[in-house]
Amino acid sequence: MADVTRPVSIFEQIRLVAGLRWRILRNSLRKKNNRLDLIGMIFAGVFSSVLIFGLCFAFYAGAYAFLSQGRLEWMALLFWGIFLFWQIFPVFVAGFGANFDFRALLRCFR
Repeated sequence: MADVTRPVSIFEQIRLVAGLRWRILRNSLRKKNNRLDLIGMIFAGVFSSVLIFGLCFAFYAGAYAFLSQGRLEWMALLFWGIFLFWQIFPVFVAGFGANFDFRALLRCFR
């Protein structure tokens, strides 16, 4: 039985999986809540990309200004900003995220 089918290339497998995922997405958009979720995800993606590119440009401009003025030691302020962001941001995300229910974990092992 294994020799009956022709070999499928990697590109064709990727194309078939992508087509399947497209059909699943299209069929899931029949519900209004799913359409609103997709719109929200698109809006969040655009907003976060603008925020990321804005911060990248701000750090570039700050680093260029510090280096062109000969104030190399002020570059530490930019690195402190990155450090503080990565210390404070996870705390806020964890505070507003969904809480983990340990009882649900115990139910899985019964």
